[in-house]
Amino acid sequence: MKYISFLILLTLGGCALGDKPIMTHEGYVKALDRQVSRNMYLPEGSSKSYDCRIKVSQDQEGNVISSEYGLCEADDALIAAFDKAIMDASPLPLPDDMALFDSEIVLRFCPGCE
Repeated sequence: MKYISFLILLTLGGCALGDKPIMTHEGYVKALDRQVSRNMYLPEGSSKSYDCRIKVSQDQEGNVISSEYGLCEADDALIAAFDKAIMDASPLPLPDDMALFDSEIVLRFCPGCE
């Protein structure tokens, strides 16, 4: 299981001149982060302080199968927003190299956390 923390600075692997960039695990994590973040809308009046870890199961095509909450310090409206963002992001992006793929990932919604 791989942990993905939102708001982490990640970099893609280097490449030779003229080569296609090689996706690293960090690049894969960044692609997942962007896909889910694009679909995240915080409910009006919701707390700006939250920390929530969600285990997401996906199939080999990146389709979200299920999500399960672990540690979660967030109100019901935020949890619903997290669920919606994850489902709307499905199918999740796949890595260039399927060796980087993991069918279970943990997303962390936590502004200001590292």
